Amino acid sequence: MDKKKQTLYVTAFDCTGKTTAVTTLNIEGYKAIEIDPINEYQYMDVLPTEEEVRLFSEQYDKDGRIHLMGKQYFVDRFKNTPLRKINPKFPQNFVEELWKMDGKYDVIIMPLSKDVEDILDDNGFQHLLVLPDKDSMFEFVGRMYVNNKSDSIIDHMISEWKTMTDKESYIGFSLSPWADILRIRSNYLRDVIDSYLVNKIE
Repeated sequence: MDKKKQTLYVTAFDCTGKTTAVTTLNIEGYKAIEIDPINEYQYMDVLPTEEEVRLFSEQYDKDGRIHLMGKQYFVDRFKNTPLRKINPKFPQNFVEELWKMDGKYDVIIMPLSKDVEDILDDNGFQHLLVLPDKDSMFEFVGRMYVNNKSDSIIDHMISEWKTMTDKESYIGFSLSPWADILRIRSNYLRDVIDSYLVNKIE
C-alpha cells in the first residue's frame, strides 16, 4: 500500500511491546525504528581525563590497597575504561537527530519519560502517547515479572500506578497539545498501532 512519509513519533509505557511493534511494522512494509533518547543521546561513554586518572591514583594510595597485580595495573585499567557521563549537547543532539530522521521513517518508537515528552512538546513534534488502562495494573505487573524487571521497579510502579495512568495528572502529559493518548489494557502496541497508522498517515 502507498504510504506518505509522515513520521509518527510514539512514546510508550514500559512493557507495552515497543520492540515487537517495530518488528511487526517492518514485516508489514512500514519503515520503523526504536530509539532510546536517554541512553543513546543524554549519556555518552568517554575515557577518563588525566585529572580523573590522577585522582583515582591518589585514592588508590589513600585506600592502602595491596594487590599482587600492583597499583599500575589498576590505574591502567581505569584509564582505559570508558566512563558514563552526561552529554553536554543533550537535548539538542537528540532534537537534531529527530529532524534528520523525520520523513525517513513511518514510525519512530521511544520509551516514555518526562524528559522525552518535554523535548517533543517544546520542539513541536506531534506524537502518540501510549499509556496502560488504569484498571490493568495486574496485567502490567505480570509483564514486568516476565521481563525480569527488578522488585524495586515493580514496587515503584505499583505505588505510583494511579498517578502514572491517570490522564489528568500524569505529569502534565495529557495537557500537551502535541500528544494523542492511546490506552492499552490486555493487548500490545502491535495490536493497535496499525489502525492508528491507517487513520493518521494514509
